[in-house]
Amino acid sequence: MIFLYIQVILDPPSNITLTYRSDDLEIKWEKPEIQSEPDSCFMYNININNKEEVNISEKNIYITPKYHQNERIYVTIRVKWNEDCSKYQEWSAWSKPYIIGDDSTQLTPHHILIVIGVGTAIILIVIVLVCYRFRIWKKLFPQVPKPSMKLFEQVEENQKAAQKMSAAEIPLMTKDEEEFTCSNVTEIPETM
Repeated sequence: MIFLYIQVILDPPSNITLTYRSDDLEIKWEKPEIQSEPDSCFMYNININNKEEVNISEKNIYITPKYHQNERIYVTIRVKWNEDCSKYQEWSAWSKPYIIGDDSTQLTPHHILIVIGVGTAIILIVIVLVCYRFRIWKKLFPQVPKPSMKLFEQVEENQKAAQKMSAAEIPLMTKDEEEFTCSNVTEIPETM
């Protein structure tokens, strides 16, 4: 009878259930549909979250305390013949993934960026309002004073005085006077 199953690749386990019993995760499944084969003829490989792989034989249940109830967990299982029942040792295909837990608790990078952006904006608004309320804003950024009108009056008086002085120093030419231009100036040394 064993020789009939030597070349048979088993179907993956079906009817997989994931439940929490107190703080433990319980995984149950049904054995492959092969007539009159005892449970001890099968070896199961359980993959949890692509992080943990466990090999189990002789029973259709696995209990692990490593996972919390709020954590999202997905489980796949495959099966092969036990060495005592068959020499054919190929694993079946993986079962479809079974999932337990809520995915809403996991934060994506988009959620984190939104929280950081909104938090930063709220903090900046609060700082500006506190500075405005307690007049710290005026101490941090004081208003630049306007120059007084006396300064403008002094500048105007100085300009008028300068114009009067320059006009007094330059003699006005009459029509009879000729204008001379000197192009070469040489310095003559004084001899004693």
